[in-house]
Amino acid sequence: EMAKSYFMPFDFVKGKLILRKGHVCRHLYFLKKGLVRCYLPDEDRTLWCEFENNFFFIPQSFFNQLPAAESLVALEDSEGIRISYTHLEKLYQENHQWAKWGIRFMKEQYLKIESIYTALLYQSATERYETLIKAQPDVLQRVPLQYIASFLGVSPVSLSRIRGGRQVVGTTGNDFNKC
Repeated sequence: EMAKSYFMPFDFVKGKLILRKGHVCRHLYFLKKGLVRCYLPDEDRTLWCEFENNFFFIPQSFFNQLPAAESLVALEDSEGIRISYTHLEKLYQENHQWAKWGIRFMKEQYLKIESIYTALLYQSATERYETLIKAQPDVLQRVPLQYIASFLGVSPVSLSRIRGGRQVVGTTGNDFNKC
C-alpha cells in the first residue's frame, strides 16, 4: 500500500523534452504507452529508444543523482507511472521484496546494456539492423530513420542500403563518427 503512494502517473505529449542534458534524472519511469528516445544532444546521437511496457531512465544520473549527459524526449504521446529516486530508495530499505526486485531490475538493465555494447562491437551494421527488426518489428513505422541509423552507428545512406539489401553482411559498420 505504501508503494502505491510512491508511484505517480505521467503524461508526455509527442515532442516533450522529459529530461534535458545537464539536469538530474530524478525518476524511474514505467512506460505503459508510447515511445521515448534517449540521445546525446551535442551530437544528436541516439543511444536507445524505449517502447511501451518497459522502464526508462538515465542510470548514471539517476543512481548518482548527478547531471545527465543525455536528454530524453517523447517520440509519441506517452503515459505511465514514475517513482522518485528518494521513494525507490525508501522502498528498498523498508521492504525486502522491493530490495529483491531492485536487484533483479538492475541485472536486467545491465544485461540489456551489455547486449547493445556487444552488438556494436561484434556485429556488422546489417546484423544489428536485423536484430533490431526482430526485437521490435514496428520500429520502422514508429522511429524516424535518422534515429535508427544513429542508434545502429551508421549514416542514413548506409541504413538505406542495408534496408535495400545492398549492404554486405560482413562489414563492421563501426563508422560511428559519420552519423
